[in-house]
Amino acid sequence: DLVKLYLERLRAGGVADPPGFEDAWTLYRQQTMHGLIFWLATLGASSLQPDLHPAERCLVNVERMATAAVDLETLDSV
Repeated sequence: DLVKLYLERLRAGGVADPPGFEDAWTLYRQQTMHGLIFWLATLGASSLQPDLHPAERCLVNVERMATAAVDLETLDSV
């Protein structure tokens, strides 16, 4: 429902050719990997990189993103 609302808002905002629902849904499913990889990189930062977030926060977000990837069948969408 949220993806449909976003597409409606794009049309209402004057976007001439927004993606169809199926394409938008596939793109939404695929973007989950981006978030998961970024949180994994934050968690696995080397000693030369600054600690951006506490490890506990990183683990919570990794768990959320991994759950979303499973729920959305993200790997099947790429």
